[in-house]
Amino acid sequence: MTKTILLVEDNLTLLSRIKSALLTLGHTVDTATYMHEARRLVRQKQYSIVVCDYMLPIFKERGFNNNAKEIGIDLLLEMQDSLHVVPPFILYTSSEETDVISRVKSHGGFYVHKSENTSDAELVELVKEKLAT
Repeated sequence: MTKTILLVEDNLTLLSRIKSALLTLGHTVDTATYMHEARRLVRQKQYSIVVCDYMLPIFKERGFNNNAKEIGIDLLLEMQDSLHVVPPFILYTSSEETDVISRVKSHGGFYVHKSENTSDAELVELVKEKLAT
């Protein structure tokens, strides 16, 4: 059965690379590059899993780039407050700060370290594992 993955990443190069890696699992991958897009998508559709960057721009409107950033964990907290069924949530970030890792894990999420120079094999394996449960 095909499942749907939401990938939230503002770096377009990484977004393309990660999406390609996730598509090898044979599921649909929706993407968002801004938090407002991610919020809209989780309100419109039930996702099987969400993979989210740590720091994301809040919005882009009429060609205006907003430099304000929002923490990806906020999306997990909002989903927990508003959805009956919260999909597995993976924070995929280059941050190795222990408070970031412990915060996402304390809210039932998962953490995978991201690097621009490495493969996404660990992420793909975790997504595969969580989709199988």
